[in-house]
Amino acid sequence: MNNAEEVFQMKESPTIRRCRGSKASSVVVMQRMQSLVGLFESRNGQASLNEIFDEIYDCKDIRDKSVLRMFDRDRKKLENLFAAQGLSIHCAEPRKYVLERGAQSPPISLRLRISGEDVQALAAGMKLSAHFLPIFSGSAERIWEQLKAGIPGEELQEKGDMFARATTVAFPVSRTSKDAFQKVVDAIFEKRVLKISQYKTYGGDEMSFHISPWFIYFKYHSWYLWGKAEEFDRSGPFRISRMRLICPAPSKTYVSPPENIDMKDYIYRDGKPGAQETSYSVRLRIHPPFAVPAMETEWYPRQVIRWEDPRKQTTAICEFYSSGLEDVARWIMRSLDSFEILDPPELREIIEQKIEIYKQRQNTLP
Repeated sequence: MNNAEEVFQMKESPTIRRCRGSKASSVVVMQRMQSLVGLFESRNGQASLNEIFDEIYDCKDIRDKSVLRMFDRDRKKLENLFAAQGLSIHCAEPRKYVLERGAQSPPISLRLRISGEDVQALAAGMKLSAHFLPIFSGSAERIWEQLKAGIPGEELQEKGDMFARATTVAFPVSRTSKDAFQKVVDAIFEKRVLKISQYKTYGGDEMSFHISPWFIYFKYHSWYLWGKAEEFDRSGPFRISRMRLICPAPSKTYVSPPENIDMKDYIYRDGKPGAQETSYSVRLRIHPPFAVPAMETEWYPRQVIRWEDPRKQTTAICEFYSSGLEDVARWIMRSLDSFEILDPPELREIIEQKIEIYKQRQNTLP
């Protein structure tokens, strides 16, 4: 019978039994992991299970399965904390463990003075990062494990986690290739043209282009790259999850973005590469039940929204300029029964076309 099989046949140790009913604080866990690393280092990277149980967990019985579970948790936490160093603790032979470090670059050490509010912000930030940038979720979790290991108590951590859950639960995120995302980000900072050999458009067509990437942003449920493609007259948005076969194009000259570029002036435009830039003056009347939520939010840059009758406060008038109408139409369709389109007529036509297409498809159902 090997060690892993033996430990599941024993009783709970007195040490664990004394601690049951309250979780060990993160400080205690951190001290235990430090002692574990110290034990291995004092024995040239090798330690027997007897030594680990006796010196770290104050337990003489290596058949104690509850202590073994604690050791396994501590071992995995250490491996996550020092993943950048390639640290691992594994069973080399029955009842003997070995600590190994890979040939990775040393991690960056930080010393921080943080308040309780800072802890909540960090907890929420790490969880939000893992959600909205799932390609970096592993890194976000490792960073948070290292941070919370030095934070006494769990209440502040749990508050931050609550904020993150409340924010992300209603925001799904499209799957994106980590390789594609990283290539786009690197090209932005290096001011390098990328060749996209395959790109699926919203309508399902495939195109290829050379693009000078300017910035990335999150909209609807996806990450987008805004840049100037050589094959189009105007700059435009490209959804990163639809990009395939991305590679540098060193023979192409990078086209720089306009000076003092403001992302807000771009991301509210129609989501079509190279779309015609036409300025529209949009005027809407918004009825209940959407009137109150509309008054509480900035939907478009430099919008003007006011109560039509300040005394009654039932309907609102919303005015703004937009370089495209497709995005505005999608917003209106979310609460169509609350809107009147005062201007422009083209916006009414777009929504009427969408409604007509919907009716036609519904009528063809069996």
